[in-house]
Amino acid sequence: MRAHDEGLPEVLQPRTRIFEPRGLSSKEVATGEGIEAVPRDEQKEAVNVYATNECLEPEDGFEEPSKDTDAGQNRSWHRRPLALAFILSLFLVLGVGLGVGLGVGLRSGDESHVAAPSATTFSQKGTFGLTYLASCSGQNPINAVWPGQVASSDSSVLLFFQHHTGELRWMLNASPGQWLGGSASDVIATDAKNNTPISVRCAQPGSFTGAHLFYVDKNNLVRQRVINNLTYTWSDGPFNDLNVKAFDSPSVGLRAAFYSGPIYGVDLTGTDLYTGVRVWVATSSSTFVQYSWRAGMPQWNEDRTWEGMNGVATPASFGWFTQTFYVLFMDETATARLYWEDVSQTKTSTNVHPINVWTETPSCSIPNLDPTTGLSFRGTLYARPADSASIHGWNVTTNAENSTLGSATLAEVGGPPMIPGSRFTEDTTVLEDGDTAVRVFYQAVADQITVSVGLESTGVWNSSTVPIPDA
Repeated sequence: MRAHDEGLPEVLQPRTRIFEPRGLSSKEVATGEGIEAVPRDEQKEAVNVYATNECLEPEDGFEEPSKDTDAGQNRSWHRRPLALAFILSLFLVLGVGLGVGLGVGLRSGDESHVAAPSATTFSQKGTFGLTYLASCSGQNPINAVWPGQVASSDSSVLLFFQHHTGELRWMLNASPGQWLGGSASDVIATDAKNNTPISVRCAQPGSFTGAHLFYVDKNNLVRQRVINNLTYTWSDGPFNDLNVKAFDSPSVGLRAAFYSGPIYGVDLTGTDLYTGVRVWVATSSSTFVQYSWRAGMPQWNEDRTWEGMNGVATPASFGWFTQTFYVLFMDETATARLYWEDVSQTKTSTNVHPINVWTETPSCSIPNLDPTTGLSFRGTLYARPADSASIHGWNVTTNAENSTLGSATLAEVGGPPMIPGSRFTEDTTVLEDGDTAVRVFYQAVADQITVSVGLESTGVWNSSTVPIPDA
């Protein structure tokens, strides 16, 4: 599978634009301890007890939600039979009858909410188990990868994932309803550990001129794969020379992010000190190590160590077209915390606004998150609350020490509930009609990838499944 971690489209240049759906709250999916990717023939009997596709009828491929779509969503949970003994058969019959009746009753309402099962009860494996996901918007030149295809600016999103074979692959949502790639011909790496974290950065918003993918291999070493901008073939990147060892855990925090400038990777020998990338790697259950590369530098460097953080949860970052960079970590109390660093070479450092120093903005913290969740931040912060089965979004206005956090959750991402223990990624695209679409990729069923798409103008969400090739 190919994985683009979250490259930022043009609409996501640093600003205080808010995706605030009207008429529907947004649910946010969380991350948890992952399930290993295993061969399909070992998973024939797998049944996902969390599969609930009644909220929206998924269709193969991507469909933009209609702006007059009803926002109502219905959900029901499958009930397990009570076949313990013959003497209980009567109770079994009654239980089934009652279950059917309740299911019909739930469907008749405008919207029904059922408490999500505990993550500890999930032990099934799907087609490729649970996979970390990564995405980024990209458009040109796609023909070099998938000849004869033209990508629509309305839906051009690259998705990276781990196939049930263990391979890292990528695919493209070229147009509504059309997905390309994801097959054995679209392999990025073959040595990834099961349930490896995936982090991808596209080189430039709005066009696919290069990408850098980071993952963890079977020896727990963090690896970089870089795509050649001319031949569109993947090769090892210079980060591999560091032999950085990640935290040995089923779930590992890993994040790559741009360093200020708009482009990373077009020129590996340039001199723009404001162009580059940072990588955060969890090296223990409570520690991240930060690395950086700048244009013109022949190698990566270790910057600093972050202590007291949750090494299982993936941090989030933001820093396009600005000299102030932001990162959000989840700490050991399951609270998301915002840090910023101003790298300006012209400003004067003060106690309130230091230069080249990571500084926390305490007013921008979010408590009570699922301690195994990951974070995603593109102007709106996405995460999973500890008491929810869905992804939620919070408005974060970035302004260094004056950054602010919305007083309440903006919305809940629509679609079937997310499997506890799975990961998500989101991407934002400006459509041709000027509207903004937010795409959230996650797993509602263990052998599928679900994409929920919300329109900024209406707040309506529509979900479908991504067609993953079996071979």
